[in-house]
This record gives sequence, structure tokens and C-alpha cells, in this order.
Amino acid sequence: MKRILYFTVLCALLLSFISQAQAFSISIGKPETFAKLVEKVSPSVVNIYTTKNVRHNNPFNGVDPYFDKAFNDYIKRYFQAGPEWKTQNSLGSGFFISEEGIVVTNYHVVAGAHDIFIALNDNKKVKAKLIGSDQKLDIALLKLDTPGDYEVIKLGESEKMRIGDFVVAVGNPFGLGQTVTAGIISAKGRVLGAGPYDDFIQTDASINPGNSGGPLFNLEGEVIGINTAIIASGQGMGFAIPIDMAKIVIDELLAKGKVTRGWLGISVKDINVEESAVLKWNKDYGVLVTDIVPKGPSAKSGIQLGDVIIGIEDKQIKNASSMPGIVAKYLPGAKVKMMVWRSEKEKEIVAVIGEMDDPNKAFIHPVASQTSLLERQDIIGIDVRNLESSDMANSVSGILITHVHQNSQAEKLEIKRGDVVVAINNTQISDVKEFKKKLKKIEKGDLVKLDIKRGDSKLFFAFQR
Repeated sequence: MKRILYFTVLCALLLSFISQAQAFSISIGKPETFAKLVEKVSPSVVNIYTTKNVRHNNPFNGVDPYFDKAFNDYIKRYFQAGPEWKTQNSLGSGFFISEEGIVVTNYHVVAGAHDIFIALNDNKKVKAKLIGSDQKLDIALLKLDTPGDYEVIKLGESEKMRIGDFVVAVGNPFGLGQTVTAGIISAKGRVLGAGPYDDFIQTDASINPGNSGGPLFNLEGEVIGINTAIIASGQGMGFAIPIDMAKIVIDELLAKGKVTRGWLGISVKDINVEESAVLKWNKDYGVLVTDIVPKGPSAKSGIQLGDVIIGIEDKQIKNASSMPGIVAKYLPGAKVKMMVWRSEKEKEIVAVIGEMDDPNKAFIHPVASQTSLLERQDIIGIDVRNLESSDMANSVSGILITHVHQNSQAEKLEIKRGDVVVAINNTQISDVKEFKKKLKKIEKGDLVKLDIKRGDSKLFFAFQR
């Protein structure tokens, strides 16, 4: 009898749980179907097919252009080999943003393409041409050769999307034709190392090769992202460019066919625990200024090495990876207010955004020659010597780092051999003897701040002894 009673109670509890689960599902607004949304947006989504010419795998190609030609002529003449070039096909997706036939897709979908074809929703194929692209954000604009009254997609606001919101991806996976998948936003602000403007939306809606360039929709049928990347070894991990960032690039490409980006002329890094203690900054946001380009926008504004940038206009700077994207939204010449943390106080600085000309410029490290005076600095973990006239192209006062010891404070801070220590704790350094004298005065628990010159750049490092 007791067993029957227990079984009855268990069944009642189970039915109650199922009922509550269904109620919860309804309360969070889970859609019963995505059919109406798909019917609405499908005519605006296109499949993209491209062809491009690539070289055969001749092991001698690239050694010398004249030898390349002679070798290929020899092979073709005596061995009846095929042509030096072959045709390679690729595929992707895109969507209309103009009734005149302007299509947005990824740059990598059409990069180097000789021919571009657009397959419309009715399977009709139309030739298209590239009218503008931005390799850094991986966006390209195409225009169809054939005029028509094309269905346009409304662009939404990615900033308003929350983790957990439902999304729908439409594209051309594996060349199968238009395919729909659904899921949620799994994360925002993902950094994949794809470029300086990494700020991806992560979703578990299935995205596969061929989906690149296709739209990611919210439940209103608005584009909130451009599907761009996957992690091959990951299940349910797709990534999309936020549409808020893409809109700025799209508008510039439509107007000029190229993108002009804003630039502050500084390098920043995330703040570690030791640096937080040194700077008395205990928040979980903000970035440390480690390099200032001479005569650049930040140098002119009064930004200093060791400042913590905590906000630009109304945007809080969460980490170093988010800052390039925020700065790039401003056009050259725009004035922006920056909030910085300096000497344990907040300070407002106004900077005029400059134009990025050579973002990939590398720092030049001075080469260390044989030393006549080496000193091991145990506090920092470096060997140094006095500068010689042959060490620097530009005259500078300081001491040269000739070696960085493993597991030292210097290695943790990414100080490098060939760097020049210019100052310690705001005091200029002229030789090794003076440097040793300053180090001896630093007690356990004291702050250590180093001004470093690396090539043409000035860097700032800080830690607590």
C-alpha cells in the first residue's frame, strides 16, 4: 500500500514539474516557430559563388619570376602539362541592403575573386562586382550587374542584444543552398585573434563553411550580426560581426569605397593585479597606457605613460581588446573626452582623433653589442650596461638591457633585451651606477615604475616589490 502511495505522490510531483517547466518556457517568450520570420527575410538573403585563378603547386614558383616562366614553359612543351594557373571555386552568403542590388558579405568570401555570382532566392544567378571592402573588419560590398527591385533587410542594433536572446542564421552551408538555423546568443565581445577589431557575437546557431557573410537575425527579422567565423573543433560555436560596428564601415564603403579609421597613437594593455596595486586602481575595467607615439593625437592631448584610460565619451573601456573598436568609430578630426586615472584621481582629457596611416608599423629594437660593464639587477631580473654611441640612432639618456632572466619580474612584464631604461620612479637614469643606487633605496612593498624606450616608442611598466 505504501509503495502505491509513494508512486502516486511521485507522479503528482513529476506532473507539477512538467507544468511549471512549460509555464516557464512560455513566460520567457520562447517562439513556437520561426516560420514567419524566415518567410519575411529569405528573399533578402543571397548565396555567393566565386571563381579565382591560382597557381599550380610548382615548387620553384616564387624563386625567381624569370625562372618561373622558363620552368613552366619547359614543362608545358616537353611534358604536355596543364596550364600554370588553375581555377578555384569558393562560396559564401550575403544580404541586400539596397533595392538597387547592393549586397553585404565577408571580405574573405570574395578576396581575389575573378568572377562573382549571386544566387537569388528564386535560384536565378546574377553576376556581381566588388565595389568596396575592408579587410580588417572582413566586410565587402558587392553590386549586382542586373538592375532589379530587390528585397532589403532592416539593420538592427547589436548593442541591445543580450546573452540568451534567440537568433536565426540564414546562409549557404557547404553550397547546399539557403538554409536556416536557430539558437541563442552565447556570448558577446569575443576576441578570436582575427584582427585589431575583434568583438564578435558568439552563437550556438549552427554556422558552417558557406555561411560566411550571411545575416544573423533577431526575432524582429533585423540583422544584428554578419556570420563570419567558426572554430573547427568546437560544437555550436559560431561568431558574427556586430552590426553596430559594421554599419560604420558599410556607410564609408558606400560613400568612398574605402574606410578611414580613427587613431589615438597609443598602446594599451589590460591591468594585472600588481599594476592595480601600484596605481591604486581596484576596478575591473580600464586599460594601462604603455606606449605613446611621439607627436601623435594622445601625445598632443597630454596623455601620459602609466595613465589608466577608463572611458571614452559615454563608453566604459572594459579591456584592451575592446578599445580599438571604440576609437575606430570616430572619424579623424573628432574631439573626444577621455576619462583617465592618474595619481589616484580621475582626470578628463580631450583628444582630437587622428587618421590611422600605418597600424602595422613594427617597433625597431636596438641591437645590444658586447658589454664591458654588466650588472645583474635582482629586483627586476635584468642585466644592463651603459649606452655606447653605436647603440642608438637617436641620442638618449639611459642604460641598455642586455639580458632578461627567466621567471623574473621583467619577463612577466614583457620587458625585452635591447630596451633602454630611461627612468625609474620618475627619476631620469644616466648610467648603471646611478641605476644601482636608486634600486638600493627601494624597500619591500615599494612601488617600482619604469620608463622604457624601445625603438622610437616610449613604454611604461610598473610592479610592487
